[in-house]
Amino acid sequence: MASSADLIARRLAAAGCRYAFGIPGGEVLAIMDALERAGIRVVLAKHENCAGFMGEGVHHRDLAPAILVATIGPGIANAVNVIANCFQDRVPMVALTGCVSPVRDSSSFLPPDAPAPRLWLRVSFGPRPVDGGGSQASVPAKPRSLRPAAS
Repeated sequence: MASSADLIARRLAAAGCRYAFGIPGGEVLAIMDALERAGIRVVLAKHENCAGFMGEGVHHRDLAPAILVATIGPGIANAVNVIANCFQDRVPMVALTGCVSPVRDSSSFLPPDAPAPRLWLRVSFGPRPVDGGGSQASVPAKPRSLRPAAS
């Protein structure tokens, strides 16, 4: 069975996305690997704002939604400016970030119930169990997160 990262990556590839930009970190490595498996090239950047603007540039070239991958906490917080810019300029962007496992990792600096920053995100979602358990997630046939990005 596919992981939630694989399901998300396949939906993004089906939406025409061919590039993702971001900075790797522990909690986003699974989605970065899944994006590559789905045929979406992951391009590394030195700052989240740069990654977002690179995504915006590719959108202007091929009209596919931009993908920004940022780590939780400071990573996604660094992306506030570019997310706001894309919203203002009506550039479709999907911002992906990780989450802290419900099972607290002793090396984690964030508590497992830390709220995700949602002030600038129009749509957010998290993994939920499928068929009574496991770490699989269901992704709708036409995710709400891609509707605003594609319109």
